[in-house]
Amino acid sequence: MEPEHRRGSDESLTSATESDLVAKVNKLSSVLLGTSSNVTVLNERLTEYQRSHEVALNEIRRTVSGEDPQEGVSRNDNEMATHSSPLAGRRAMLEKESTPRNGHHHQTPPVTGDRSPINTLVSLLGEKDMSLTSLHKEVTSLRSELDRTKAELRQVKGELARDKENTIAFRKTVHVQLRKNIDMVNRLIEHSRGLPASVKRAIL
Repeated sequence: MEPEHRRGSDESLTSATESDLVAKVNKLSSVLLGTSSNVTVLNERLTEYQRSHEVALNEIRRTVSGEDPQEGVSRNDNEMATHSSPLAGRRAMLEKESTPRNGHHHQTPPVTGDRSPINTLVSLLGEKDMSLTSLHKEVTSLRSELDRTKAELRQVKGELARDKENTIAFRKTVHVQLRKNIDMVNRLIEHSRGLPASVKRAIL
């Protein structure tokens, strides 16, 4: 009875361990799904930031390399005057060199690093990239833990199957031995029928 009781307790412990591992696998699977959704959201935000960065960069390029319409008109007038008369062209060139252009300079104002739209977007993209890297590491770690848990679950299932096979074999052995004992007792009873009563009492 004691070995059977011990095997029963071992089976209950194995079943409890298997249930815990299954619950752990389910929990890790749900965590992985949540992390994957977070990665998807961050990827969408990263795409939006990249699109905003491209738009801002194009705006800045157009602003820096853009041409003032008044400047284009004055340059066309000077070119026409130069072609019409050398003296007028010389005068126009002197006036152009001596007269500053109103409201237009090629010197761009210094842009502070903290308030620049490009730097702001770059810093935001860097933060999102760090977040994605951290999430990727977390997902990798969770997948490794999930693989280890699945391996442990397979091991526990294999041990449980072997325990069941051993239990079945043990029960068969007990039944065979019990039948042998019963047959032996029956043979003893048959042989003892011809013995005297005093011998039977001595045997019993």
